[in-house]
Amino acid sequence: HAMISFGYGDSDREAKRNPISLLLNVEIMDVGAELLQIKEFAVDKTIFLKGPATFSYVVENGGKNTLMPQGKLRFFDPSGKLIDTLDINAQKISDAGGESHKFHEGWNASRKVPGRYKVSLDMFYGKDETRVTSNTLFFWILPLPYIVLGAFVLFLILLFGMWLITRRSHYE
Repeated sequence: HAMISFGYGDSDREAKRNPISLLLNVEIMDVGAELLQIKEFAVDKTIFLKGPATFSYVVENGGKNTLMPQGKLRFFDPSGKLIDTLDINAQKISDAGGESHKFHEGWNASRKVPGRYKVSLDMFYGKDETRVTSNTLFFWILPLPYIVLGAFVLFLILLFGMWLITRRSHYE
């Protein structure tokens, strides 16, 4: 609450004797800070032979307001093409100011092409979900059938090489 007085008159003394007062009720809006940070974003293993690929990330609320992170994990194949998205925080967990929370997500590739994959964590938060924070990491998918096929082809190449060496030494 505040009271503002204005005096009128020809002199200071006269103005003090004739005040006009105004009573104000001022409401100060909340100016709490909104700050959400990805403290850790990690893949549980670097190489996956089969699914699901599992990830964890720690989100810290460094502000004063309670915030609920929302967003997506975006998956890119070895050629860089977006192949899948996964919503984060499906449980709608909110963190109060100063708190942190560890989230776990799993992903199964529909087509398991061997190679280095990229996953991007894009998180939105705030009153209007206009604030953004993101992080990216890489992992490998090497399906077991491809490893077995590769080992078999390598074995055949070594066998053919040994045959060539023994055949050549036989004719000398």
